[in-house]
Amino acid sequence: MEYKFFIKTLYYLTSTIMGLLKQPFANNTLGIDLQREQRPFAFFSADNRYGCLNDRYFLIVRYNNYSLYEYKNNSTVDVVKLHPQLVDSMKTYMQAMLQTTQYMFTNKQTGMHDIQITGSNYSVRISNK
Repeated sequence: MEYKFFIKTLYYLTSTIMGLLKQPFANNTLGIDLQREQRPFAFFSADNRYGCLNDRYFLIVRYNNYSLYEYKNNSTVDVVKLHPQLVDSMKTYMQAMLQTTQYMFTNKQTGMHDIQITGSNYSVRISNK
């Protein structure tokens, strides 16, 4: 497998594994099958901060203050004012993902579902009970 760009995050794991196994499942995560899809950014959050990465830049948001670093060059210089369109795209992506997450939690669309995986030499059942 060769990808132009992707950042591995935990939320891709289930979708990618199920895609490799060619098994249908109810995807109630933000993950995608990295064999079939790509996203321009990866995001994550911790407490009151969140971040967004692409193949070159790292956007950090703290208390509505934005900083952008060129992590590929190990730079500690904030270049947020040099790339307003990129920052806007990253902010929009993060807001969409956070709103989707909030919607999924509010509407109880998260959680473990029963999964049955059967192959020629194996059978696995994962249950939330």
